[in-house]
Amino acid sequence: MKLAKELPEGDVRVMADRRDFGRFVGSARTERDGVACLGCTLSILMFLLGSIVTAASVASDRDMGTVGRFVGVGLVVLSVVVPIGTRVWQELKGPPPVVFHCFEHGFVLTHGAEVRALPWSEARVSSFRESAYAPHGGPGEAVEWTEVRDRAGQVVYAVSGEAAVRIAEVATADELPRTEHRLGRGGTVGYGRFALSADTLFLDGSATPWRDVRRVETTDQAVRVYRADGPGRAAHFSAARRETPYAAVVVALARTYIAAARPGPGARPVAHPEGGCPVASGSGPLPDEPSGE
Repeated sequence: MKLAKELPEGDVRVMADRRDFGRFVGSARTERDGVACLGCTLSILMFLLGSIVTAASVASDRDMGTVGRFVGVGLVVLSVVVPIGTRVWQELKGPPPVVFHCFEHGFVLTHGAEVRALPWSEARVSSFRESAYAPHGGPGEAVEWTEVRDRAGQVVYAVSGEAAVRIAEVATADELPRTEHRLGRGGTVGYGRFALSADTLFLDGSATPWRDVRRVETTDQAVRVYRADGPGRAAHFSAARRETPYAAVVVALARTYIAAARPGPGARPVAHPEGGCPVASGSGPLPDEPSGE
């Protein structure tokens, strides 16, 4: 699924403007029933069957050919009418679609008359890759997923494909400077089983100084931590990406603090303008609280 670029309805734009959500990025629309899929499948089958019957009737005798052409053309016509009728039914009686309107600093979620708006600072966004199963039973291609949860941990929206990647990028770009600001002032921010401060990485509450961390990285489904004194390929700690909000923020800040704790040739950590702690650079006025705990 891709994000549609058409501007949302006026009520959505007004709500986003009131919450200072900034630039509109795009909308993802999710249908919640299988009527459209069924209509599409029936349309394809009727078109194929109608084409076959029409072609076969040409070689038949006159009476049978006339009947065959009538049936074949009728099926082809129905292959066009059915999806149109399905769409009309959805608009009139079907359940309303869920539409996720993504903005630079938040989102507006609409489901019929229900409208919910949250800034990214009050959301917890997890992204991960999951392999679907192919028809022959083997693993299929890995698909990127993004889940948006509220602070209570309830999933308010989930999407896959290109829209998932873009939503995660927008949310991460909003979260990272806010977390930098908090850590630069000496605070600690938690993301799932991780917690970060300017000098320590906490893993399930167990403190590990940044100087003892060699690398933090993500795989399709996990965030992994490697200690400086550990075996080369063995991860010291691993947590599921799905249960790690803003995993990209964890990895980006880990790289900065590891470089600052064990500087090598060419390492140039950036000092925060207020606290003096080396962090990745950010810009603009920032609230005190990031989305992390």
